[in-house]
Amino acid sequence: TTTTTTTTTTTTASLEGQCGDTFTTAVNFQNQLALPNVLNDFEDSNSSFSSDGFAYNIQSAFFPVYTDGIWGEFNKRDNSTTVVFTGGLAVRSFGANFYSTNIDDAYVPSNYTIVVNNRYTFTFQPTSATDYHGFNFYEPVQNFTISDGDETFASLDNLVVSGGSDCVGLVLLG
Repeated sequence: TTTTTTTTTTTTASLEGQCGDTFTTAVNFQNQLALPNVLNDFEDSNSSFSSDGFAYNIQSAFFPVYTDGIWGEFNKRDNSTTVVFTGGLAVRSFGANFYSTNIDDAYVPSNYTIVVNNRYTFTFQPTSATDYHGFNFYEPVQNFTISDGDETFASLDNLVVSGGSDCVGLVLLG
């Protein structure tokens, strides 16, 4: 008897430009980051952020970008939302809880897309509001855009940014 096991990943990536694998837990992602790195839990309902040399603005085609102080999510129904990095320190790594919600802020399954620097595309289907994805890149990240399916809100929470990781540091040195 032969048993065949098939594993399907819901994350696809254009690996050009990405350093290492995509992280799917916050702990593993944050443990490999270089210092400084900063976390924004979006509890202040503000679409701009600045800390420790990192800064960014969150933009959407339609304003206002909705923030919920309880859930701390940025989202916009049926439209994309872009995080544009504007600080003095270059961002080479970022990670967050990426997921989709309905009008009542409840998680809903949806195809979710992240486009980095207008060219690296990651598509996946979050299974809960706690799904995590963390990325490292060789080049500085200027921006990333989130979007999802119709009638849902592309959301993110607990955004962590860093100037690099062990992966990026090893590549730059050797």
